[in-house]
Amino acid sequence: MKEVDINRLKHFEINENEPINWTNLKCKEVQEINNNIFFVKVKEAGESACRTFCYYIEDYLESYGWECVVETEW
Repeated sequence: MKEVDINRLKHFEINENEPINWTNLKCKEVQEINNNIFFVKVKEAGESACRTFCYYIEDYLESYGWECVVETEW
């Protein structure tokens, strides 16, 4: 059984009320869409309802030089 670490969510500025299935969360797809800009699809998070989670992933990947757009889906 897994438990969400609320303090970590606050630290990374992820809204704890976003509908995310932390137990089965996974990256479903990555595509290059335009000259080193990547589209990342994450499964097991509510569509258009997890903006702070998406922003966290985008910022994290961009810190390594990968510009990206993240979307979620169930």
